[in-house]
Amino acid sequence: MKKAYPKTPETMPTLLVINDDLMVPLLDWSQAVTEIGRYTPKSPGQDTGYLAEDGPFVDARCARLGAVGVFKADLPGAEVRYRFAIFENPHALPAVVVPPDVARGHPRVNGASRSKRGADLWLKKDVLENEEWMRDPTEKARRVAKEVLDEFSRKD
Repeated sequence: MKKAYPKTPETMPTLLVINDDLMVPLLDWSQAVTEIGRYTPKSPGQDTGYLAEDGPFVDARCARLGAVGVFKADLPGAEVRYRFAIFENPHALPAVVVPPDVARGHPRVNGASRSKRGADLWLKKDVLENEEWMRDPTEKARRVAKEVLDEFSRKD
């Protein structure tokens, strides 16, 4: 995002598409994982990991970017599977907002941030104020990851 953002105009809708080629694809995790990377503010005392810096959509510093799309093509069986999700920037300039008819039928997320008036801070309530997450985040993350993997194996 850091390389692409300076090239984004402020006069038309902008969508940065990420080709997800990670060993564990972003779209295989729960939606919350990608939301954390986009919408979560820096956590006091954190100097490593995803909470060591503000997500790009926490405030208006990426206001020229309407949204980030995550695209994944894979071959889980006999046919190619295409997946796509859009993570909207709640602080985008009105001219760059991605129109609702773009990628209709694909998941679309509009996360909340502290600076968005009236925002529902699900992450604050579900993670940052959750005693189990705060006490032992590594163990909690392992348990949640196992639950997600178990859920995927039940779907096959």
